[in-house]
Amino acid sequence: MEATTLSNILQKMPVSDQPISDLARPFSDLVADFKNRVLSIAFDDSESLAKEILALCDHIRNIDLFYLGIYIEDQPTGPAIVRPVTKDIVQQREREAERHIQKQKERKERETLRPLKKNKMEIGSSGNVQVCGV
Repeated sequence: MEATTLSNILQKMPVSDQPISDLARPFSDLVADFKNRVLSIAFDDSESLAKEILALCDHIRNIDLFYLGIYIEDQPTGPAIVRPVTKDIVQQREREAERHIQKQKERKERETLRPLKKNKMEIGSSGNVQVCGV
């Protein structure tokens, strides 16, 4: 889809004059924010446009809706399931985040140690210091 076509579609979205209930307000704000973000994306590169819109959609799905109490669970076959966020889901997400942080720490440690292993100093049998990997 061309950027101008997308822009035209978004600008033609109707705006309701009806008052929005307090319950619906966060969702209405989320849709309005999404619309504004898409409109503000630079329309120079259509490939970039598609990637940026997908990134926005992922953010809404994985972060924004989660904070609004909605969890979308993918299924191996068939449509996704929309569920309310429960304590168990929050705990599961926290465990996944902790594992992700731990993996990042381990990766950073390995990257830090890699150059040290290359330049590891060894002491030979005669007591001379030899630098390996240089």
